[in-house]
Amino acid sequence: ACTDLCRSSPIFFSGNTVSNDAHSLRLSKHIHQPSLPGVRDAAMSGFVTGPSGQMIVAADNLRSMGTDPTLLLSVPEVLIYLEEMYDFLVELDFDGSLIPSLATDWELSSDQLTWTFTIREGVEFHDGSPLTAEDVAYSWNRSFFDPESTATTAIDYASNVESITAEGNKLVVVTKEPQANVDMWGNYPNLSAGGMILSKKQLEEQGADDYRNNPIGTGPYRFKERIVNQYIKMTASDQEHWRKEPGFKDLTIMEIPELSTRSALLRTGGADIIGASIASRETIVDSGLQAISAPATGVSALYYLYLYADANPFSDVRVREAVSIAIDRETIGERLYLGEAWPLSN
Repeated sequence: ACTDLCRSSPIFFSGNTVSNDAHSLRLSKHIHQPSLPGVRDAAMSGFVTGPSGQMIVAADNLRSMGTDPTLLLSVPEVLIYLEEMYDFLVELDFDGSLIPSLATDWELSSDQLTWTFTIREGVEFHDGSPLTAEDVAYSWNRSFFDPESTATTAIDYASNVESITAEGNKLVVVTKEPQANVDMWGNYPNLSAGGMILSKKQLEEQGADDYRNNPIGTGPYRFKERIVNQYIKMTASDQEHWRKEPGFKDLTIMEIPELSTRSALLRTGGADIIGASIASRETIVDSGLQAISAPATGVSALYYLYLYADANPFSDVRVREAVSIAIDRETIGERLYLGEAWPLSN
């Protein structure tokens, strides 16, 4: 069980951009045109159609830079680049509500055991092949049942899953007992990266090992190259993306653990966006860089272990209520997050 504290707002510092949360760097969704100061190679005159120029990002941690979502741990760092290459079935808006993505709508049967998702038509993978419900069912079955899967949340739910199948352009999920949040499985953090959709054809024809060196998805950017622990490079997809045209032709995300090095890159033009904590905001802004805040759906929470254990004080609802009331969420938002977070509940 947990107590929600605050919803945080990401901060971007641009060269003349910093995120308090790796998951907030959804570049193709939040930064649309090459107009930030310091962005290199963007067309400075004339009329340009389509994505142009390049964006260079310096993040503190990209984990293993893995490209197979089924094998990646449930951590937000990997989503910095995976969300540019892949899509989820559903997305969250800034109010935390589920909205369509690769699934245009979904419904639950009257017996509350069958969830049916309608898959968006006209979506293509980076190799030009069409997305089908078979790809979606294949991707989810890998996350839930493949022995190699590290999608921990999917594995936890697997015991209650009867079947995941494709019927025409629909994904059909049947559970053994009513499961209220299957619609949320299609988005992070419920299955983490394991909820992303892969190409069944490519994985079956090339095998998982080759796939990881040449992954394809349906996202606005396609994989180009990577050097683990150094950088991952992507370029705008040749396919027209159903959601958003990328604002930049090329996207490079570097792993730079030290904040001082990331800041130096930003000042010297070696990076256009860097990741940093809210605590470092004042120092970075004082050095002449620009801070841009944007809404986000990140949530800070306190988790109570052994909440329902016998003879535990937290078994008493009055104790839980008292602890919740005692938490000063306003002060946490103002002081710990420097005004960049606000209470979700009282």
